[in-house]
Amino acid sequence: MNDYNFNMKEFLPFWDDLKSECQNTILKELKHKTYKKGETVHDNSVTCTGLIFILSGKLRAYMISENGRELSLYYLMDNDICLMSASCVMKDITFDIFIEAMEDTKVAILPTHIYKDIANNYIEMSKYVNSIMSSRLSDVMWILEQVLFKKFDSRLAEFLLFHRDENDKIKMTHEEIANHLGSAREVVSRMLKHFESNDIIKLFRGGIEILNEDELIKLSD
Repeated sequence: MNDYNFNMKEFLPFWDDLKSECQNTILKELKHKTYKKGETVHDNSVTCTGLIFILSGKLRAYMISENGRELSLYYLMDNDICLMSASCVMKDITFDIFIEAMEDTKVAILPTHIYKDIANNYIEMSKYVNSIMSSRLSDVMWILEQVLFKKFDSRLAEFLLFHRDENDKIKMTHEEIANHLGSAREVVSRMLKHFESNDIIKLFRGGIEILNEDELIKLSD
């Protein structure tokens, strides 16, 4: 365990295979930070924040179209690693991805130059990063499949089920939901009103409450 009270093996399975000198360098260079809900973690103005280890909380990776419409690509939670914040070392990535905190999120950041040194000296690091990139690509392809081939009511139902809290509530505005789904606020509001008229959900100021989980699950299939 290190001073921040988390186990690096949870993030780097090959941790024990690294030389003690390398381990000490990583622990020494890690930067600890807390992002507040809604705060930007990474955007196109900063190409190399570094590798971000999510200790607790939730991050959203998304793209923005030319007309300003957002589309969520994937979500990162406890024990995930954010690679796109170190995109400058990945030469084939030529598009902009934005990352924001969906809730207060504690992270540890490994500076890019330290990551590059480790990747150059330990093939395990390169292999592991490649496996994470493959997983993220699968997430993005799944999102594109949903956008292209799935009806919007089904996508919205699935979104509500995924983002509900322990009280079956989703504390987001219609605009925020639209940003996640790459849609317009008016479309989201219209569909939510339809759900409410069928007693599937209840709308309240700043959020939504799920009333009929079974029906929402049917819609999401």
